[in-house]
Amino acid sequence: MKITYPDLLRASLWLLLLPAMLIAVGAFVTGITFGFALWKSHNPWPTILWLGLLALPAIILSTLKLSRESHSALIWGFLGCWGFFGIYIWSIVH
Repeated sequence: MKITYPDLLRASLWLLLLPAMLIAVGAFVTGITFGFALWKSHNPWPTILWLGLLALPAIILSTLKLSRESHSALIWGFLGCWGFFGIYIWSIVH
């Protein structure tokens, strides 16, 4: 069995799914606990990041579903999901 680049990209997205789901649950609990108290009109970044974290597992699953039909959807979904996850990690470390 030959392993191709699309197979590696799909495997990478499957590996990203578990941490994305755990972080989404944590973000959901934080959002339910504090509500939109983090929202500030001059700095919407925390709320945008929160909404993105909640949507990331669904985006990963939809990318995996669409990847069977289109390699370009797989590539753009891969770049978007890992890019967003990288921005999230950078915002924590920075």
